[in-house]
Amino acid sequence: MNTNRPGYERQIGVTIAGAVILLAALAYFFHLYTSIWRYTMDDSFISFRYARNMVEGHGLRFNPTDPQPNEGFTSVLWLLAMAPAFFTSLPAEIYAKGVNLCFVLLTAALIGLSIARSIETTRSTSLARLLPWIGASAWLCFYPVTVLSVSGMETAMSALLVALGAYQVLKFERGVTPRSGALFALTLLAMGLARPDLNLLAVIMCASVVLTAASKEEKSILLRAGLSYVLAGALYFIWRWWYFASFLPLPFYIKGTGAGFQGLPNVVAFLKEPLIALSVLVSLASTGRRRGLFIGAIAHMLFFTKPEHLMGEGHRFLMPIVPILLVVMMSTAARVLQPRALSIGAPMLACLAIVLSLASVKPSEMAFMNTYAHALESTYGAIGEGLKKEKAQGVVAVSSVGLISYTSNWSVIDMFGLCNSTIAKHPEERLAVTFGASPEYIILVSSSKDKYTPYISQHRSDFNQQIFDTAIARQYRIDRVEEFFPGFYLFVLKR
Repeated sequence: MNTNRPGYERQIGVTIAGAVILLAALAYFFHLYTSIWRYTMDDSFISFRYARNMVEGHGLRFNPTDPQPNEGFTSVLWLLAMAPAFFTSLPAEIYAKGVNLCFVLLTAALIGLSIARSIETTRSTSLARLLPWIGASAWLCFYPVTVLSVSGMETAMSALLVALGAYQVLKFERGVTPRSGALFALTLLAMGLARPDLNLLAVIMCASVVLTAASKEEKSILLRAGLSYVLAGALYFIWRWWYFASFLPLPFYIKGTGAGFQGLPNVVAFLKEPLIALSVLVSLASTGRRRGLFIGAIAHMLFFTKPEHLMGEGHRFLMPIVPILLVVMMSTAARVLQPRALSIGAPMLACLAIVLSLASVKPSEMAFMNTYAHALESTYGAIGEGLKKEKAQGVVAVSSVGLISYTSNWSVIDMFGLCNSTIAKHPEERLAVTFGASPEYIILVSSSKDKYTPYISQHRSDFNQQIFDTAIARQYRIDRVEEFFPGFYLFVLKR
């Protein structure tokens, strides 16, 4: 190698600078990671319970005693990813956090590689070679990424698959082979198995590469890849329809049937994140396949304006598209700002992205997450452990079914309906299903400690008073009241 050629020293300097930026971002990420390590979403334990039952031979059932399987989990691929924890008797919560950490770091690598691939065809200066490093760093410094790495949910896996799909889309600019087409089809299928809503993004990704194919041969390969994805997805859909005897996953019946755009506030909150706002604004100038990726991300956001999801901390359902937004923003900046006097513009904008990413940290939210972790363990977790000690098998009715079902291993009546097909599809039968199971305990959320007052919350207040009144009429008594945090109390009713 000729180390005396012009610009070689600058290239080495830029590489060192990029590595330093990335190492600083990693240090910052791990600082945040350890700060909220204890946080795990209650919903995560629903997936853990499904995965445990699957490994133990009960099929995809929430309760081993359920007469038929029910699709109350979020992601079949995440259940498969969790299975090794139960084959090896590893603590599921620790295993999930470790796996998600790997997914987050791999996503950072794919973001960097995608940006590097994207700017290969752009007339760029040495400074532009900082963009891949900065893009990966912006991902790591974005506080919601830390949340998804510890939450125990499928979000980090979904983001990794989306990042892989974006990388493949951009790599196709250098040519398409039958092998790369087959791998692309597998990625699209995996995206759909990771989260059903990602099928929309997968279809748009596939359409974008087909429509921009460089030759008839490449278009033919990509069409076969798309057809393979569609056929495999259709076979899975038919299988799950037969297996679960349900046209859609149960959460869709609860969260997707309301009037209006109930998810719009969640999408607006996501767009208000400074990093996301900058990414969207810059990406408006994208072209070619980057525009196709951007359109897919926008379509994904528009989809989530409809369902009434409990988004939780960290913009859970919208986070998988962040890798696309970062890649498209950086590559668009390189194309638009590199020529002539604007050559410094792209690195400056990229550095602004890191600053805005750092601005996403909310100390009050971090404090809340640690409070939540302690409260979840000391209430639902402690109640579940108490039920397990009381007897090996029993029936408890509750709306937040995650940790209590996982720790107690009792049969659980999900009064919310996410894991109960009858309640999900026929909410008018909620009372009959709940009391027909003769639960030993019923747990309801109250905003008052002294008198039962239904806690006003999404989905949680429209039926609780009726259940409480019916329980008292049927000789249930208030066994105890547990404080989750001030203004949020668990009334434990015992038969």
